[in-house]
Amino acid sequence: MKAATILAVLLAAASACAPVVRVHVPDGQHTDTIKQTADVLGVRIRIVDRPGSGVVLYEFRDADGSICGEALEKTIPDTLRETLRDGIKCELHGWSCNRVHFVAHEPGHIFGLSHVDADGNLMQPAPRADSTLTKAQRAQVYGLAHAFSYACWDGPAPQQVSP
Repeated sequence: MKAATILAVLLAAASACAPVVRVHVPDGQHTDTIKQTADVLGVRIRIVDRPGSGVVLYEFRDADGSICGEALEKTIPDTLRETLRDGIKCELHGWSCNRVHFVAHEPGHIFGLSHVDADGNLMQPAPRADSTLTKAQRAQVYGLAHAFSYACWDGPAPQQVSP
C-alpha cells in the first residue's frame, strides 16, 4: 500500500471515531440510562469511579417543581477555550431525573447547546422521549467533547472507540 493510501485510511478511521466522555455518577445508579444518551449526543460514554478534571459529574435527583434537570456548569465554546487557556480544571456538573431525554438534554447544555424552539429537538426546554439533535448540534457536541476529553483529562491518554 502506498503511504498516501495508508494516511487516507487512517484519517478516515480517525474522523469516524466518537469522542469518549468520562462520566462519574456518585451513587452509581442509572448508569445504563446515561449510556443510552450516547447515541443521541454522538459521543461514547465511559463511566469512571471518581470525579475530577476531564470528568462530567452527573447526579440523579427528584424533580424540583417543574424542573427535571440542570447543567450547573455550562461549557459554551468561549468559556471552554478560556478555561483551557487559564489552566483551570475542567470539571463539569449536571443533574436530572431518571428520564433518558432529560439525561441527554443536560449534557447538551454542558457541551454548549442552548435551548431551541423546534418541535422534536432534544434541546427544547421540555424534550420528548423521541427527541433528537440536528447535524449541526451533533457536530458542536462532537467538537467540544473532543476538546474536553483531550485537554482536560488528567488520567491516562483517552482511548477512542469506533462507532
